[in-house]
Amino acid sequence: MLMKLMKTKLRKIKKKNDTFSGKVNISAGKTVYILVAVFIIFALLVSNFELSANMVDVKEGDICPENIIAPRRIVDAKMTEALKVQAENSTAAVYDTISSAYTAAKDQAERFFNAMESLDATTLSSNVADTMNSIYSLELTVSDYEYIANLGDSEFNSLYTNTMGYVESAFSKELKAENFDTEKAEILNEIAGSELPETYVRLINAVVGAVLRPNMILNEAATQLAKTNARDSVYEVVYEAGQTIINRGEVITEHHIQLLTANGLLRTGGIFSSAAVAVGRPVFLILVTFLFLLFVYTYHGDRFKDTRNWFMLFSMGILMLILFKVASLLSVYLIPAAAFAMCMSMLFGTGFALEINIFASCIAAVALQLDIDGMIYLMTASFAALVYMKGFSSRTDIFKIAFKVSIINIVCVIAIDIMRSDITVSTTADVVYALLGGILSSFVTTALIGIFQLVFNVATPFKLMELSSPGFPLMQRLISKAQGTYHHCLIVSNMSEKAAEEIGANALLARVGGYYHDIGKSENPEYFSENQIASKNPHDLLAPEVSANIIKNHVTEGLMLADKFRLPKEVKEFIDTHHGTSEISYFKYKAAKEGYSGDEDFRYNGDVPRTKECTIVMLADSVEAAVKSLDAQSEKNITDMIEKIVDKKMAEGQFEGSMLSFAELQTVKRSFLEVLSGVYHSRVKYPQQGE
Repeated sequence: MLMKLMKTKLRKIKKKNDTFSGKVNISAGKTVYILVAVFIIFALLVSNFELSANMVDVKEGDICPENIIAPRRIVDAKMTEALKVQAENSTAAVYDTISSAYTAAKDQAERFFNAMESLDATTLSSNVADTMNSIYSLELTVSDYEYIANLGDSEFNSLYTNTMGYVESAFSKELKAENFDTEKAEILNEIAGSELPETYVRLINAVVGAVLRPNMILNEAATQLAKTNARDSVYEVVYEAGQTIINRGEVITEHHIQLLTANGLLRTGGIFSSAAVAVGRPVFLILVTFLFLLFVYTYHGDRFKDTRNWFMLFSMGILMLILFKVASLLSVYLIPAAAFAMCMSMLFGTGFALEINIFASCIAAVALQLDIDGMIYLMTASFAALVYMKGFSSRTDIFKIAFKVSIINIVCVIAIDIMRSDITVSTTADVVYALLGGILSSFVTTALIGIFQLVFNVATPFKLMELSSPGFPLMQRLISKAQGTYHHCLIVSNMSEKAAEEIGANALLARVGGYYHDIGKSENPEYFSENQIASKNPHDLLAPEVSANIIKNHVTEGLMLADKFRLPKEVKEFIDTHHGTSEISYFKYKAAKEGYSGDEDFRYNGDVPRTKECTIVMLADSVEAAVKSLDAQSEKNITDMIEKIVDKKMAEGQFEGSMLSFAELQTVKRSFLEVLSGVYHSRVKYPQQGE
């Protein structure tokens, strides 16, 4: 009868704990879908509220009835492009000087006059004239050559001097290849307008025209570079949040309408700024949320089935959207993006938090209408926070992390402005906002984690640190009622913490799990060997099946105490799984000797461990108890016992739900040996110790 009552009680306790154990239940799937729908609707409302609050109803030609203020950072892309094109077109072409052009022209002219000095008028003919014209690229007649040949020395020198002077004068100008014909004509017209004799002018024009050539050539590469630099030097036309876009009394132009429409600020009759936004934003939010759900379902099946996790995730998401929205009204750089990352890390672990933040940054960017700079900033701040979360161990660490994130934020803001060639006075304001955004993250994280810890009873680092204190009431109960069990739990917690650290698991959670895994023994401490005095053993008076039931009932009693003292689900899991479904071998063997059989009565009714931390505590619990019973606790004996316990647990199927790899299991065993060798090391014998 006693056994039947105890079994009934155990079933009730198990049923009660399954409600919060993260196992699949009928309504979990529906609850997730409802939460997703609520989150998407809220995200749409947040983004649409921003649109509706800042929309204006104007058309081209209207007089602006009031100042139109930028609700966020807005880039006037069309005006920026127009200014860039203007700067590019106004940039002068780059030419290279052909230094040899004047020398070649001068040499050609001098060769002509040298030839003319030895010219004999009596031998001139059309053939000679044609030959001379061909050599010197001229178009002179026979009579022209006769005129030159008959000039006196002074007249010849005058012709030479004037011609060479005009050649030199012509090459003092920039004779560009593409404009050469025009520039040549201007030079020849200038000579034609001189006061020299008509024949002189005609001859000088002929010679100068023949020797003229471009002395400047276009450098296409340098010209393109100059135009590109001119284009890049134009700052974006930007309206920061709170800055006036259109002043009251201005005439609304086509450009104004285009600017307002492109940034979703022109009311078009519906609740959204345009048909594109009305369709695009919901589709994008639904798509990203669906992909996130699919990702979690594919790679984190256990989390997908836990309704509490979804409540926490979407509640945090909604609260952060509200906070981000308020902060973005001043500046996108004031958004405490690191707060969301730190909260997710403390609620779900750094690895899963990183994955959440990738999706969350996309959702926030669309919901809050952030540009690419804003999205980069959010993701950088989030990644920085997650990097520095490693080694987190106290509340003050949050403020240290926030300070480091602030430095990263400032560098990110400056880098963004440098990339945009936009280092201006506004950069100083952005840097201040980035600094404040990091600091704000610390206060937001502390407040929200405190709230979520209270509402959802989740094992945050703060909660775990509170539970690890010897002053916690449940720990005090164990100390006062079962000191032997308390000492055992201390060793198990040390073993578990070290092993978890070695394999990169949650060391703080493993330590707290080690503290509380045997808390149920405080109900009937005298029935457990570590609390028994001398040779008094109450099991000597009980049937083996009754003793076994009392022994395994410490799991049930532990779960009841966990509920009474509101231990988080993550800690309760250690109580439920630290024996798994293993046998109570001693009493089963004793019962078999007395002819009693019944496997169920001699097997724990818990669940097998599902996490690395729970698996470590299960092994540490069994190993510590077994090693303590050894007559000689040498390193070899301890090693053999660890191997024996691990092999036994593996044979019983206790690792079927564990996430420990074989390599990690070897690391855990080595870690156990180090701790136990220190606890049970041989001691030096002092003088007269034998006596």
